[in-house]
Amino acid sequence: LEIEKKKREEASRIPLTGDATADAVITKGQEMVDTIRRENAAIPDETLTEQMNSVCEKCEQIFRTVSESPAKAPQVRKFMNYYLPTTLKILANYRSMEQRGVSYQDLQQARETTIRGMNMILTACQNQIDNLHKENMLDISTDIDVLEQMLLGDAGVHHPVREALPQRPEHAKAQVARDQGD
Repeated sequence: LEIEKKKREEASRIPLTGDATADAVITKGQEMVDTIRRENAAIPDETLTEQMNSVCEKCEQIFRTVSESPAKAPQVRKFMNYYLPTTLKILANYRSMEQRGVSYQDLQQARETTIRGMNMILTACQNQIDNLHKENMLDISTDIDVLEQMLLGDAGVHHPVREALPQRPEHAKAQVARDQGD
């Protein structure tokens, strides 16, 4: 069982890029994710376990994005310097309370607060993922707008294709005008 776990962890290792900044983010990030996994193993709580597993998965998505696009490494600075260390602190404090025999009432209150905090961390993780991919969404939108204009140009001004196409967003008009000038 322990051997399988080690194999899974090694398979999930994110490749380094050769870029010092990106590689530092990936390495430090993976160390922090490993620590979250150790906390997860030490906290026998189904809800928190699910949350911690989700945090680890989202973090791996973030670090894979940095591995694939090293120039995005600076975009995760706040995430690395605040959100992940705060996650570790919250989990370590909760585990400590649980292991030291804090009263049931206080532990329940700490559990609820920890669950709420982990939900916020999950939101921060998703926001980070979304922010890392906003540029790709804009590229997709722009490519589709250009494609639409090309199709309209091929179809002619009063062709039924024009009426069938959805209206394109305003933000791409400048790109379309530039591309048509080529």
